[in-house]
Amino acid sequence: HMVPRSFAEAMTNNEVLQIVVFSMFFGVALAALGDKGKILVAAIDQLSHVMLKITGYVMKLAPLAVLAAMASTVAVNGLTILL
Repeated sequence: HMVPRSFAEAMTNNEVLQIVVFSMFFGVALAALGDKGKILVAAIDQLSHVMLKITGYVMKLAPLAVLAAMASTVAVNGLTILL
């Protein structure tokens, strides 16, 4: 159960151990490539910056989403739901 059949399947089934094992194999293989792997490392680094920027946008919009959820609940159930 430790080795995934495919990385995508492990991600969709939320198999954390399989994802960690795959990531370790991937990292070791990438480090073994030396200079040839630097291009891929740079691309993954840039991708991580993009993902962190997206996460920042989501975090900035989270209070608005909470406000919308609360407004919807109040609209359906009335103001007494807050008590």
